[in-house]
Amino acid sequence: MKSRTGLGARLLAAFLVIAGLPALAGFFGWFELRDVTRAQQQLYDRSIPVLSDMRRFTEESSAIITVAPELAAVDDEAARRDRAAYLGARVAALSDHLSRFQAEHGGGSGGELTRAVVAMEAGIAELDRLVKQRLSLVQARREGLDRALGATQALLNMADTLVANAEMSTAAVISNLYDDEPGQAQHLTTLDKLIEVDLFELGLMFELRSRTAEIGLLFNRIAGLSDAGDLAPIRATLGERTEIVARRVAAIRDPGRAAQAQTLLATILTLSDPAGPGGLLGLTEGILGARWPDRERAGGAAGVGGRVACGGDGSGEPGAGGGAARRGGLARGDPGDAVAQRGCGGCRALAVAGGAVVLRARQYLAAVGQSVGYDDAAGGGAA
Repeated sequence: MKSRTGLGARLLAAFLVIAGLPALAGFFGWFELRDVTRAQQQLYDRSIPVLSDMRRFTEESSAIITVAPELAAVDDEAARRDRAAYLGARVAALSDHLSRFQAEHGGGSGGELTRAVVAMEAGIAELDRLVKQRLSLVQARREGLDRALGATQALLNMADTLVANAEMSTAAVISNLYDDEPGQAQHLTTLDKLIEVDLFELGLMFELRSRTAEIGLLFNRIAGLSDAGDLAPIRATLGERTEIVARRVAAIRDPGRAAQAQTLLATILTLSDPAGPGGLLGLTEGILGARWPDRERAGGAAGVGGRVACGGDGSGEPGAGGGAARRGGLARGDPGDAVAQRGCGGCRALAVAGGAVVLRARQYLAAVGQSVGYDDAAGGGAA
């Protein structure tokens, strides 16, 4: 009996050891890791809102950088106002998210985030101003082309009339030659007038008509230019043709038509003057210089901004340097190049600002993870 009791006690002890040690180990493990569990819970509670805010920052910044090239490419005032209003609303939403982010989480990077949003807002305002300037130049060129083509068409119609009159005068003189007796002095005088006056005037009016038509064709080519390098040959050819037309207009013998032709010629010369304030060539050069870079160049600028932001430079200093260069371009009196440089600088500043907003939110999230996770976990391990 004693032997069986000893065996049962040993079996009971073995059972208690097998069943109790894991439970005891689990209890001691929970006791030791309770600080780590609490730190992880705090990390979850604080990081999830930050992740949500960072997602909002990313969505708003991506929307702004995506729509900015669309604003740059608009061709009418209504589309410009629509895109500008959309971008303004996105910046306002981003600013509201930032205000709530700072109020809820604080953090030392709030000032940098604010400066990034301000830089983004300034870039959008600059872009909108450049697009508005380009549209105003396009409208001025459209009106100038209408005036130039109208004056050219009127002068061309007048040249047709003058050619017809010269042809009739020449035909009348030739018919008189048949009426005169051969060998008479009157016959020779009429022949001299035919050669020296009528045929010469007919040639001048023919050239007036052809050169005027060429000027109209050159004006039509200006509206379709997409490269500023094509302006130089048009400028040279247009100057040559207008000089010829001016000489032919001066040869018109009819005083009334001569005065009308001089008025039309003055309009053509004003609109074809490359140095004039309302010249079509100068307006076209300004439009081509102010035109925003295409999607490839805009994407390249965004890539530059992303690399700058990921490198830790969210202050937008490159944009400030670009501003100095742009001011230098304006001081040199090159409006087309200066406006183009300002457009590229605005695109880079916009991309840098968007990257900086996301970067600062990510840095803040990393700081939260370090302060809550590593510090509390270290404290729990020490305990």
